[in-house]
Amino acid sequence: MGLYLVFEKELPDIDVNTVSGDALWRDIAAVDAIAEQENLSTLSTFIDNRSMLEEILGDEEALPDLPSVQWHEAVEGLSAVRHLLSYLEKHSDAVPRQPLTIIDLQTMQSALEVAQQNDARFHLCFDL
Repeated sequence: MGLYLVFEKELPDIDVNTVSGDALWRDIAAVDAIAEQENLSTLSTFIDNRSMLEEILGDEEALPDLPSVQWHEAVEGLSAVRHLLSYLEKHSDAVPRQPLTIIDLQTMQSALEVAQQNDARFHLCFDL
C-alpha cells in the first residue's frame, strides 16, 4: 500500500510511479494527528474519494452518486507538507517510520513544487 499523488495534467520530470509514499501511508494516522495539532490541513483531506471508489469498483457506472473528482491547488498541499517536514525534523520520534516518512514527504514536496510551477492541481489516492 502507498499514498500517491495524481496530477490534473502531465508534468515534466515527474514520474508518478516514484512518488509512492509507502511509509507515509503506514504513518498517515500519526501524520494527520500532527497536522491537526498544528492546525494544518491533514493529508487525508487531499484524498479523492471518487477516484478511490473507481479504482476499487473498476466500474464508473457502479459508483454511488458522488461529486466529481476533487482537485486541490498544489500550494495547499505544499504548505501542509512543508510544515509537516519542519515538525518532523524538530521531533525525532513523532511517527513510527519517521526516516522513511520524511523521505516520502520530501519526494511529495518536490513533485508538488513542480506542480505549482506548472499550475497543476492534484489529489491523493492510495494504492491497495
